[in-house]
Parts: sequence; C-alpha cells; structure tokens
Amino acid sequence: MSLFVLVTDGTVRLSIEGSSVNAELGVAEQPDAGRARSQLLSAFRHELHTPLTAILGFSDLLKNRSAGELTAKQERYVDNIRRGGLQLLHLVDTVLEYASVQSDAPVEDDGAAARSLIEDVAAAARAEAERKGVTLELHTIAISNVVGERPRLARALRQLLDNAIQFTPKGGRVTVLTSEGEGFVQIAVEDTGIGIALADQKRIFEPFFRVDLTNDEGEGRSGLGLALAERVVNRHGGSLEVTSVPGHGSAFRMRLPVFSRPAETRLGAP
Repeated sequence: MSLFVLVTDGTVRLSIEGSSVNAELGVAEQPDAGRARSQLLSAFRHELHTPLTAILGFSDLLKNRSAGELTAKQERYVDNIRRGGLQLLHLVDTVLEYASVQSDAPVEDDGAAARSLIEDVAAAARAEAERKGVTLELHTIAISNVVGERPRLARALRQLLDNAIQFTPKGGRVTVLTSEGEGFVQIAVEDTGIGIALADQKRIFEPFFRVDLTNDEGEGRSGLGLALAERVVNRHGGSLEVTSVPGHGSAFRMRLPVFSRPAETRLGAP
C-alpha cells in the first residue's frame, strides 16, 4: 500500500494506492475550506486506521496464543509485525495532524489548564521512560491557564517528552519545569541525553529533518514531530526554542500566552 500526502497553501492532495480515498481538494476555492479540509483528513485517517487496527489486533491474538503456541522465531516475527504496525500508525497520525495544523483558522481559545495538562502528558509518557530506564521528573509550580486547544497542546508537549526520552540513555533524566513571566507561561523539557549539534539546532524544526545518528535511536521517526510541535505552539501565539550541548543534553522551552479572560470565567476550563 502506497501513501501520498501533499499539502500546499491552496491544495490538499491525499491518496492511497488501492484505496477508495484518492482526492484533490482546492481548499482556497471552498466556501468552508476549514471544514472541507477536516472532512477529507478524517476520511483519510479512517482509511488508514482500519487496516492498521486489523494488523495490530491479529498480532495481539497471535501474541496471546489464541491461534496456538508459537515457536521463539514466530514470536519474534509477531513482535516485529506489531512494532512496525505501531510505527506506521504513529507516522499516519503525525502526518495528518501536521497537515491539519497548516490551516490559518483561529485557535479555539477556551483556555487550557497548563499544570494538569503537563501532569496528564507526563503520566502517559512515564511507562516508556521506565521501559528505557530513564527517570522522568516534574518540577512544576502553580501557573495560569494558557491560550489554547488542550488536545493539540498536549500533542506538542508529548512530542517533546517522547524525543527527550528516546534520545536519553539508560540512567539519564528528563525533567519538566514550569515558570511564569509577564503574560506568558513557560514549559521546559530538559534531558541529559546525547544533545544536538549546533548546525542541526538551526534546522531541527524543519519538516522531515532528521538528525544524522550513528546508532538506531531515530528509527521509526517521521521527522515531522518537532515541526508539528513548533507549528502548534506558533498557532497559539507562542514560541518554541531549543538549546543543546552535544554529549550533555538538550532543553526545549515552550512559551505560551496566558489566558486573558477574568479568573471567574476559567473555573470550568479543562
């Protein structure tokens, strides 16, 4: 199965070879371009998720011996199938999410509770940190709600945490810190990982850019994750910056504007 995705300022072209989804949408010509784009991306996601869900489901059945016992070699094959399926699922979601945030539609500014968002994202990432033998710590203070759409901000923060965990060796540490300045909240993700060369730091947020590694740490990555995170943060009126020292670690700092409505209207914010 071949996947083709092209997003430009005026057109979204999405197609799957051998699938019912093969469409070209001139979004600039649509009376409701944002909704049309969302509908097309949703259909595309469904077409890819359906076969991937089947692949993952059947690999689980085999892994659980539902179809009989497995030899050691067969079990390795099943593990490889599941791992590849999960990587492809992650790639599909990242590509389509990146396509969706290219829109210039205004952000739904309902306010996001930054501290609880950080805690929820960190809880979801903790299992992977433990699997890799990396310590994940939170050093957060009481901070204001921020401008934003919680699911997309969570996706951006999860990308930063996933990167930090992936590129930090066993025994290392990933730390999330918060601070607040005049009109903004800062969320920093710091790690004691392999670091990023200065030349690569200048390109790290470019779509499809991947740091050249001598090992397999970057295996399965699309090169879109950090570009997606930066795009999400920028659309919320914020900024995302990186500082890094090769061999000592990296720090990504996300700054987001404080939610501007009076405090009493924020009581029901997520």
